[in-house]
Amino acid sequence: MQGGRCVPYLGHMNLLLVIIAPFPLGFFLRNRTAAFIAYIAATQFLFTFQTAWLLLDWGGGDEAAFGGPFPDHDLGQFFGYGAVNAIIFVVGLGLVTLGARLGQSRRNKANRVELTH
Repeated sequence: MQGGRCVPYLGHMNLLLVIIAPFPLGFFLRNRTAAFIAYIAATQFLFTFQTAWLLLDWGGGDEAAFGGPFPDHDLGQFFGYGAVNAIIFVVGLGLVTLGARLGQSRRNKANRVELTH
């Protein structure tokens, strides 16, 4: 229970998404562009939702997200929040790429025909 609410803490949702989604998207979708678009769409929706959640907590008196009481804040923590989320996003893009390469390699092996004399 966070802040008197029955909803679990949602501050790490994007980190969970990066662990669960990007590699399978890249691996199972044949079109790498479609995998990137699906990952970016999911991440941006989730990032917006997470930011709204943190702002609501901050407005309710929780100082953990942005390092000070509402409406004051510590710019270092504010920009740090953005930097950490950018790093998480880029790691996810790398996992989509890795999944796509491994998936393509596996599909190429499955389609390979050996010719014998």
